[in-house]
Order: sequence, then structure tokens, then C-alpha cells
Amino acid sequence: MILFIYRYLFGYLYVRIKSENPEKLLNLCATNGIGIWRVSIKNNLIYFKIGIASFKKLRIFKRKVPCKIHITKKVGLPFFIAKNKKRYGFIAGFIIFIATIYFMSGLVWNICISGNKNIKSSEILASLNKIGIYEGAFIKDINPEDKRNELLLEQKGLSWAAINIEGAKVTVDVNETKASENDADFASNFVSMEDGVIKKIEVKRGITKVKVGDVVQKGQLLVSGVEEYDDGTVNFTRSMGNVYAEVNYSFETVQPLKVTEFIKTGEVKTRKILDFYGLKIPLFLGGMEEPYVTAIEQPKISSGNSYLPIKIISKRFYKTEETTYELRKEQAEARAINAAEERVKKLINNGEIITKNHTITTKGENLIVKTEIKCLKDVVFEEKLLLDTSN
Repeated sequence: MILFIYRYLFGYLYVRIKSENPEKLLNLCATNGIGIWRVSIKNNLIYFKIGIASFKKLRIFKRKVPCKIHITKKVGLPFFIAKNKKRYGFIAGFIIFIATIYFMSGLVWNICISGNKNIKSSEILASLNKIGIYEGAFIKDINPEDKRNELLLEQKGLSWAAINIEGAKVTVDVNETKASENDADFASNFVSMEDGVIKKIEVKRGITKVKVGDVVQKGQLLVSGVEEYDDGTVNFTRSMGNVYAEVNYSFETVQPLKVTEFIKTGEVKTRKILDFYGLKIPLFLGGMEEPYVTAIEQPKISSGNSYLPIKIISKRFYKTEETTYELRKEQAEARAINAAEERVKKLINNGEIITKNHTITTKGENLIVKTEIKCLKDVVFEEKLLLDTSN
């Protein structure tokens, strides 16, 4: 294969020679180091292949062995260039093609993620994008060791990561952090994330700084990870446990009585899009004048196998119609209370509701639900201690 490529690059000829003494001609070629191959003799005709440089020497032997030399075919890059040297568009296209291949070989084609179980690959991919690793990024700008450290800082929940570059593919192997009560590899305090009244304390490690009945404010120290002893020594530990407080919330939810919505009609149009290194290029003409909501078919993230960074994806356009209608009072109340309940779930965060009250009023064209709740919840926020170990 290598010999074929060499011969093609420098060019070679198919030659037919008519001679009364073909054996003598072949001996002269062998004696003078002229390389010929695929030799065959039929009657007084010799057929073989020969390089361009060797053919120039072959013509000298016509004086020693009378013969007629004919070139039947020319093969190779020199003849191809000579034939197309005036076809400037073709030459320009060929140069652009070679330059494009060279340029693309320096870009990231694939990102393959493995080792993750609880953290979604899409989340890791988003973190990689933030630190400069994405399809189309320059490989020369990626230092695997530096990017590994940046990924661990960016993506919480990873205990270890390895980034490797394999040609145009970037492989990312990760290990997730294992939650464990015995994990005390850093020191921390507990601070309150809400204003409230302390009702219950369950501290397993650390120094408690509050007691039941205390009124605390957001950001106040609850449990200290700094343990000071009578002999003057200090120990740093990771605080563990729970501190429960009674917390009050009050908020309003506004629900208009007249609602304008875009409702799907059921008509769907699908269009193709070229995804080129993350750049999405529409493969259709014209626009969508009518109101539509869209959804793009997201490509799968590879877990190890290589894939082309150029793919065709589908974008769906769901036709909608603008509809305005009046809500009955009970409908508006149901919507407002449902929205308020969703907000309550987020606020109490697995806490226990003690009291809850919804007050409904109407103001102009809006229905207003005022919600007041009292709940018991864990108000602990863990705050890492930054220790200076330089000395």
C-alpha cells in the first residue's frame, strides 16, 4: 500500500515496447537499476509499468537495442495536476478541502462521558461547556489536568474526574461523591437559612451555639465546627445533625380572571436542521409566520463510542392559536390555590406544616390569594470552614 502511494505521488507509466530482442532489453534494465514491474512478453511486445524518472533512462537503450517505445497510459498526481492546472475552481476547491480537513482535525469532534450514575450526562456536558470543552473547541486549548480541576470545582457531586484526548475525541471518566455520615474530610459550621424560633436540636457532631426557644435570624451560627479545649488546643470538625425551627411564611398569589393563552391546535410541522459542531443551521427555506411552539430532538450523549459531530436533527413546530377567555370564580380560585400550594412545597422543603391559611380577595380583574403558613423545618445550612494550612 505504501509503495502504491509512493508511485502514485511521483507518477508512473504503462509502456509497450516492440523489439526483436526483448530479453536483452530487460537485462539492460536490470543491469542499470531501472525499476520496472508487472512485466509480460507477448510475441515481440513487452508490457510493463515504469516510473517517470526511469522512463527517461530507458529511452537511451534504443541505441543498443532497436525498439519502438509507446506510452499507453499515464497514472499519478503529476499528470492529474497537469491535466487540471487551468481548472482554477477545481484546484481552489481541492486546496480548501485539504485546509478544511486539517482545520477540523484540530477540533473536538466527540465528547464521551462515563462513570456517572446519579448525575445526568447533560449536566456534566453543561459544566464542560462552561470550562471550554464542547464540540468544536480547539484541542490545543484544552489542558486535561487543568480542565479536570475546573470540572471538579464546577460540577458538585464529583469526587474524581479524568479527561483524556484521543485524536479528536475527548473522554471524560468520573466518580461521584458518596454521601456518608462518617465523611469528615473537611470542617464546617451550621448556620440558619431562615428566621425562626428553635424547637428541636439533634446535633451529632460540633458545638451547639443555640438552645430550644431561641429566636434566630438567617445566617446566624447554630453549630460550630471549631472545638476549643481547656488546655488551649483547638480541633476542627465537620458539624453533623439537624436543628429544627418554627418558621412563618406569608405571600400572595395573583390570578387574572381574564386569561390569554396559546393553545396547541394539533397541527405539527417537522423541519430538519444541520447540527455542525453545535451550530444549528436550518435546512429549510422560509419562516413560520403563524404562532408556534417548538421542540428540538436532542441528540444522545455518547458513553464511549465515537460519533460524527455533524448530524441532522429534527425541529418540530406545534401550531398554536391565541385564545382569551373568562375564568369562573371557582376556576380562578383553584388555579391560584394550586400555584400557592406548589410554592408552599418548595418553601417548607419536607418540613411539617403546623398551620396554613388561604385568604381570597378580588381586586379589579384579578383574584388574589394570600397564604400564611407556620411550619417546623430543618433550617441548617452547612458552611465549609476555609482553613489556612500554609504554616
